[in-house]
Amino acid sequence: MKKLLLTLFIIPAFIYGQDTPLIEQKVTTEKMEKEDQKKKDKDYKKSKRRTITSFDMHPKNQIGYIMSLPTCPLGLNYYNFFNKHIGMYIDYKYGDQVYVGTTSIVNGGIAFPVIKNARRVFILYLGFGAGTQTTEYLATNDYSTDNYLIYDDQQISYTYGNFNFGILRQTNALISWQLGFDTAVPGINLGMGFTWK
Repeated sequence: MKKLLLTLFIIPAFIYGQDTPLIEQKVTTEKMEKEDQKKKDKDYKKSKRRTITSFDMHPKNQIGYIMSLPTCPLGLNYYNFFNKHIGMYIDYKYGDQVYVGTTSIVNGGIAFPVIKNARRVFILYLGFGAGTQTTEYLATNDYSTDNYLIYDDQQISYTYGNFNFGILRQTNALISWQLGFDTAVPGINLGMGFTWK
């Protein structure tokens, strides 16, 4: 009887029990759900940032006019960017003032973008150079003929080390603007340049 009971009830229950599908239940807590949401948000922000920065404007090469007020109203500068992160620049400024003399400033240094978006890029430039001031004056000579004094032109030149820094703003337009400062012959630099890729 025990064998019959075993055969009729237990074995069919075992066989039918194998055919029933397993139901998987996911056990989560509120903390786990918050962590999953944070991870999804972080991944979304990272992909969005990657998409946004891919449209950022990169610095362009340029040549332009620059002046250092009040002493050097004439000047030329050139920016060359090796890649989208760093470049170099050189500039030369010259001024000739009556009763004062001539002033010239030569600089060279590095330039790199600090703020950029799809429409504009702000570039910081830092460099070293030299500033020279030449003063001309008339000096009397000790020799005189027929009660006339003879005057000689004399020149004295001073050369100073110079630190140059400033900010350059480039846009999608052809023209860029620049504002900076020189330390050797103190003056504010104002410039306008023409860009190309």
